[in-house]
Amino acid sequence: MKRILITLALAVTTHLCQAQGLTGVWTWGKETGSGGTLKIIDEGGKLTFQLTCYRMRSVQFVGDISGEVVIRKRRGVFRSPELPDCRIVFRVEGNAITLEQTGKGDCEFGTGVQADGTYRRRSSAVPTFD
Repeated sequence: MKRILITLALAVTTHLCQAQGLTGVWTWGKETGSGGTLKIIDEGGKLTFQLTCYRMRSVQFVGDISGEVVIRKRRGVFRSPELPDCRIVFRVEGNAITLEQTGKGDCEFGTGVQADGTYRRRSSAVPTFD
């Protein structure tokens, strides 16, 4: 009987942890320099996201993109339907998500602005998109 209760408690705890998944607000960078904010709603491995990236120099460049990406084996690739050369690779690594912008396109973030970076969770609340 104890073994069944422990197994049940472990299964419920595991389910609750997985249900939250990657939902939340993730950031990288500094207020001066380059950085980004990644807002995610995780629905069982299908991420709906909004990504805002910036570069702060003498002139400020800011851009954003949103969409959906499916994560399998801790990896997913976003391809923009509007910008066919824009690809962003998502890699889930422990308590971080690393983004790598690949392809020939610049994803139209702005001059010198890239999505590349290791994003760390700042909040696990369900975000609202702008």
